[in-house]
Amino acid sequence: MAKKLMLSNTSESNNWHMSWKGWVPLKCKIMAWRATINRLPTKTELLKRGVPVPNVVCALCNSDEETTLHLYTGCFYATEIWSGIQDWCRLAPIFALEVSDLIKMVDLITTTKQSRYILRGIIITTMWELWNERNNRIFKGKSRRALEVVENIKTTSYFWIRNRSRFKDIDWNVWCNFPLNLM
Repeated sequence: MAKKLMLSNTSESNNWHMSWKGWVPLKCKIMAWRATINRLPTKTELLKRGVPVPNVVCALCNSDEETTLHLYTGCFYATEIWSGIQDWCRLAPIFALEVSDLIKMVDLITTTKQSRYILRGIIITTMWELWNERNNRIFKGKSRRALEVVENIKTTSYFWIRNRSRFKDIDWNVWCNFPLNLM
């Protein structure tokens, strides 16, 4: 019932399917889904809802208004992280005009079901880590370099896939070198 309700709330322009199965925790998938339908509490969205915020500048790059679209596709800091993921997974350059493009691209650039399964999880983990980095900067005053966030994505996704999927024998070195070549 909840999935049907979630699917009915997506607009016609977001003609994509969110895969709820997988090794990434449900809270991360829900956050990614909320991002694709522009329902994350970014500074701009909070201001629209009457929540007083000191400024609407992106906490990651300090150069533009913080919207969901900016946070995941337009922010210079996020671009550095996506570039790191692109290099790690040996992907063509990642260009997304909408947040949903990040999820949709998995089906366009992978050839096997298993590589889609792995890449979808890495994309959602990256979105989760970007959101956490944003929150840590705002609420804790802590910040990390983009390279540190990419390394954290590798570590987090490794432990999640190893402990939350049927792939229990994944080698750390293989994962760090090229995760899409596991199968």
